[in-house]
Amino acid sequence: MAKSKAAIFRQRFIGLANSSQGSEEEIWFRGCIAQEFIKFMRASGINLHHINNVKIKYIERYFTYRYHQGVKAVVLRRELSALQAILAEAGQSIKADPEHPRLNPQALGIAGSRPEVICPYCNCSASLVKGCEIYPHRAELAEQFYWICPQCKAYSGCHKGQGRPRGTLANEELRQLRRKVHWLFDPMWKNAGIQREDGYVWLARKLNIPLHGCHIGLFDVELCQRTIGLLQSNRNLLNN
Repeated sequence: MAKSKAAIFRQRFIGLANSSQGSEEEIWFRGCIAQEFIKFMRASGINLHHINNVKIKYIERYFTYRYHQGVKAVVLRRELSALQAILAEAGQSIKADPEHPRLNPQALGIAGSRPEVICPYCNCSASLVKGCEIYPHRAELAEQFYWICPQCKAYSGCHKGQGRPRGTLANEELRQLRRKVHWLFDPMWKNAGIQREDGYVWLARKLNIPLHGCHIGLFDVELCQRTIGLLQSNRNLLNN
């Protein structure tokens, strides 16, 4: 039985990872990232048949997804280098350029390690605490971690297994607005039959903001209000 174009591309892409120069460990890592990238593309409903089909926006989408998974920035930078080595091996010199305006650590939001968490309201350094200190009556949250400002009590949850906050610290007003955005946005991308990451691509385009900054946990009051208005007037993502 003849292989599909997607299967042929997958074999070719992984082959490029294994044929590029480097130590045995580096080649192994590139092979893992090649498989992870293709797996993400397939899960996103994107069928790649040729190396030219690996568009910049797909790479951006992949790193947005990995960032929101809570993967450390140092790991993401290594993944970016691995993908660019594969692209270089395939002759895609522009996309493989470490200084590419869209495919560099700064543009992708993975340039630094986890910064000190500062409260946007009073500029105090936040403390890492367990959920039992914030939600004493919710046993299911007791062992989760949160960053909280010791002065004004604004807080944010942490990515599971990571110390990185899910977003900026938020007071009660902002938390309620973010909940409303989620209440409107989450059913929309689910009902549209698309991945959440694709929903964020749509949202970033509509709001005219960078994709790596399009995460509800990063929205301030003004952006939440804009988003609520947008979502209330755009009920079907697929038609916009």
